[in-house]
Amino acid sequence: MESKNKIIEEVKDLCRKADQTRSIHNIMKDSLVLINKLFLLYITIGSAISAMLIFSSISTSYQVWIGIFSATIFIASLLPNTLGFDLKILERTTAVKSWGEWIRNAKTFCDNDISEIDIVSLISRHGELIADYKKVMDDTPLIPDNKFNKYKQLHLKKIAISRALDKTPFKTIKKIKKELSVYE
Repeated sequence: MESKNKIIEEVKDLCRKADQTRSIHNIMKDSLVLINKLFLLYITIGSAISAMLIFSSISTSYQVWIGIFSATIFIASLLPNTLGFDLKILERTTAVKSWGEWIRNAKTFCDNDISEIDIVSLISRHGELIADYKKVMDDTPLIPDNKFNKYKQLHLKKIAISRALDKTPFKTIKKIKKELSVYE
């Protein structure tokens, strides 16, 4: 029985780490999506304004600024593809899904399977989960070291807010954040 508890604790610790990793990939994906949307918004609005200004009679001194503005729109239109935002967003989205699947499998293992199977099958299933964890870790993009602690902090704040919300569901998020000293 003690070995079963040890296996459960190990899998639960890996679930915690996997959830944190999934959350960090999701934060990174959301940041990339926002940056991509801002580029597209600038390009769309800027292109419309440039198109309207082409047909207006503007003094020569302003034409240089309009030309610079049009050039920045052209450059901004090249950046999302050049920097590979779509590919990076897809990689992070795939990572979030992969970690989510692993977490579901691990929780099913801890919640249901463990009480119903013998020790040999348990050790075998545990080995499969560990191998799957390593495979997902190898298949997902790295989290840069210089961003890890910042994103881990955001993840832990999210968990703290979620737990506080579980206890007091009728409080506003803003009030919960204030009580938790998240507002700084």
